Amino acid sequence: MHQGRLKRSLCATLGADGIELWSVASQFAQSLSFRARVATHSNPLQEQLVQPQQDFSAHVRKHASPVVRVALVLAGCGFVALGIAGIFLPVLPTAPFLLLAAACYARASRRFYNWLLNNRWFGPIILEWQRYRSIRHRTKLIAIGMMAVSLTSSIVFFVKDGRLQIALALLGIALAVYMYRIPSRERD
Repeated sequence: MHQGRLKRSLCATLGADGIELWSVASQFAQSLSFRARVATHSNPLQEQLVQPQQDFSAHVRKHASPVVRVALVLAGCGFVALGIAGIFLPVLPTAPFLLLAAACYARASRRFYNWLLNNRWFGPIILEWQRYRSIRHRTKLIAIGMMAVSLTSSIVFFVKDGRLQIALALLGIALAVYMYRIPSRERD
């Protein structure tokens, strides 16, 4: 009943624009109610995609000093930023910085530690290292391949000095050998 009065007053005030505005508003309201109905019903596909958050609070041993805890959280955030940069930069490794961030968060904050270990991109790397002291074979090969492509393109297209080209090539080979020697738990 209230909607009818609102519609009549809107149409009387705005004329044809009021009718159009009312139809847009009613369609929007219907879509919201449909979304609300969908959200209340369980979706089996969505349940398969969403993994429950695990609680890793047992690993956290907070430092006694609040100043040190704040410093550790800031350092952990810096290490996460360096780890993200390491995804895109060939010489900067991702996993060691994420492990350092996890160590900082484990001494400073349950919330940050749980966020990092439950992160769908960073969590598996850290958990694999914590549980098995290894990285996945596929991850290792992808990292070595991306590093080889980026260093090769840097050597060929951007670095002109021959000594620097040789230094980059030796650095790339050393990093690839080091990375390949890290244990792998399984082969894909």
